[in-house]
Amino acid sequence: MCADARYPPFRESSFDLVLCINALPHLAPIHETLRRLIACLRPGGLLSVGHLMGSEVLNAFHASLGGPVAEDLLPDACDLAGTLASLGVQVVCQEEDPGWYLVQARKPAR
Repeated sequence: MCADARYPPFRESSFDLVLCINALPHLAPIHETLRRLIACLRPGGLLSVGHLMGSEVLNAFHASLGGPVAEDLLPDACDLAGTLASLGVQVVCQEEDPGWYLVQARKPAR
């Protein structure tokens, strides 16, 4: 299915797993996008946000490109974990180094 991840066309509680790989910086506003992706998860479901480089490296790369992606920023893993926690999910993994980025959060079981 081709759809806008910022406005997922799925019913709430549709999936056990939502993957957002190499895309989050382009889905502004990030807070609202994450809220909508979390809504797609069933209770106990997992959201995984990953990138093949850390936020500092990626953000510098985007800035060097200029144009439409220059302001598409990936929050550092600690900040993203805080945002996810504020949205009511439990952060279960938070990893970041220059060549890797992964934050995972689980929606509470009912």
